[in-house]
Amino acid sequence: MKRPLSITIIAWLSILAGVVCFLFLLFVALYADSASSQNPLGRFRGAGLFIVGTVAALAGGVLVLRGLSLGRLLILAALVALLAESLEQQALVIVTYGLLLVVCGYFLFRPQASDYFRGSGKERGSAN
Repeated sequence: MKRPLSITIIAWLSILAGVVCFLFLLFVALYADSASSQNPLGRFRGAGLFIVGTVAALAGGVLVLRGLSLGRLLILAALVALLAESLEQQALVIVTYGLLLVVCGYFLFRPQASDYFRGSGKERGSAN
């Protein structure tokens, strides 16, 4: 079965978001001042959910493009991690992440997407 366009778009946006977040983490690692010069990981204190969300977004996007159902769970996990990370932000940011979570969840788990993820690897390999 051919991959639905909505799945392709969500997967590539997830990969793009993961890359941007990774570049941000790299920038922080290289240029941010740390409180302790003896602990180079000290500058990442409190960024655990952000790092988890970054890794989940990258891995989820790649897995969805490869046709693995685990990828869609990772994409939703990335959105949940970023939503939890932003709970101290303004209400508009929280509403935006929540709306993004609902919309992506709908498109990732609708019947056409489920049919795609249930398809055999042989069928997916010939469709790509």
